[in-house]
Amino acid sequence: MGGQKLFSGELIKDVVTQSKAASLLLELQQRSIEFNCIIEKHQNISGRKSGSVIAPAVSTSLKSANGIATSAAAP
Repeated sequence: MGGQKLFSGELIKDVVTQSKAASLLLELQQRSIEFNCIIEKHQNISGRKSGSVIAPAVSTSLKSANGIATSAAAP
């Protein structure tokens, strides 16, 4: 029985570690998108002051927890 408890404990520890890594990756992706939105808003404000009303599109390349790259446009 002691071996099963040790195996279960190690398994739980591995799952928690993987979950934390995935959560960190997701948090970094979210912050990147938010940062790009702030930059885009700043560029829009700066453009209006100088007379330009066209702002460049901002997109972010994301890499999911499974390593597949996706891209998402900032709103």
